[in-house]
Amino acid sequence: MAWITRTVTLTLVLLALTPTAASAGALVVPHTSHGPCVFVDDPKPKMGSARVEHLVHAMYACAQRRFPVPRGFSWLDCTGDRESGDWPWASNGGRYLGLFQHAASAWDGRARAYLPAFWFPGPGTPGAFNARANALVTARMVRAGGTGPWAGGCG
Repeated sequence: MAWITRTVTLTLVLLALTPTAASAGALVVPHTSHGPCVFVDDPKPKMGSARVEHLVHAMYACAQRRFPVPRGFSWLDCTGDRESGDWPWASNGGRYLGLFQHAASAWDGRARAYLPAFWFPGPGTPGAFNARANALVTARMVRAGGTGPWAGGCG
């Protein structure tokens, strides 16, 4: 029995001393993230507008690669800029939310329809202010049914 205790203790010590990707300064994707367009740094307001815009454009590019839309990245970029200024937390009086200003009343249904649950583990659907969710829902909606709610302006 004592040999089991020594073996477990030695294993734990070795695991604690083994360098990991995180300790080596590498970017590590949280294990709870799944699906396309997962980034280590989700946009946060405190990052500043330049960093947020960079991450948002990376999400547009990823969404376009995974779910190509007519007129491509330029449409996503133009529409996101026109709708929210590429600011994930944009709100029009609480009625329209996020990068692409989805109607608050429609968001949960759209998220359920266009985001497989395993992409966003946890209870409920991701909120409309989640930049990744908003970009993916938009790309998948446009791919499935056209530019509908965003028909004007970014031709």
